[in-house]
Amino acid sequence: MIQPVYKTQHVMNVEGVMLVSSVPIQSAEGGAIPIVVAESDPLALSSLLGFLEKDADLEIIGEACDAESARSLIESRLPSVFVAELGLPGVENSQLVNSVARMRKRPKVVLLAKSMPQRRRLPETLKLAPDGLLLKKEAKDLLIPAIKSAFQGGVLFSPSIMAKLLPELSESNEIPVELTHGERELLRLLGLGLDDDTIASRMGLSQNTIHTYVSRLGNVIGEHRRSRMIVKAHQWGLVNRFDCAMEERKARALR
Repeated sequence: MIQPVYKTQHVMNVEGVMLVSSVPIQSAEGGAIPIVVAESDPLALSSLLGFLEKDADLEIIGEACDAESARSLIESRLPSVFVAELGLPGVENSQLVNSVARMRKRPKVVLLAKSMPQRRRLPETLKLAPDGLLLKKEAKDLLIPAIKSAFQGGVLFSPSIMAKLLPELSESNEIPVELTHGERELLRLLGLGLDDDTIASRMGLSQNTIHTYVSRLGNVIGEHRRSRMIVKAHQWGLVNRFDCAMEERKARALR
């Protein structure tokens, strides 16, 4: 019988400090979370599989060393989460992720970067709208929480990547669409990386209502993926250093 698992809530401040709290969540209906893993280095793939297999709430249903094999596995086995090396041989990152996004049952996508992406390529990487973006060296601490968070509809980005990316996102405080006060606040809270339960509590609403409002917000701003909503919140100046510092203090108070 699968044991209860926990969703790890990560809030990144501008210095790249990871703040963590956990809330219980449900596992995949009827069993573990089915995942496909793709890594070009056979030794690294073996190590990654051995690490993931230790978690009873994950089920590895396929493994691949190149993009084409990974795509075939996803189409035939229908995983809930696809864990992939950023830069798999075979096709460009955008081609692979876009082809996965068009599948009849689109899995959540968690990308692993071998090294810190170049600053000029970070916005391009985020346009892939992954549900998780980590450095490989962080996999031991963050990969399993990232997979479970993605499965539940959340997003987890590496704190070090976010710290490097934030200056690139601070483009303008002018919001090009008309948002109500409630929509601005919802987007700000999404930009802080908060989960729906926390957002519901902050706004005094139910989780179901938050789900509905997030969907409507996506229609207004033209972005439905959480990762892209996070980017918009930072680009439009709705999240700042003061917000991050406040979240850090709240997290410390709960320890």
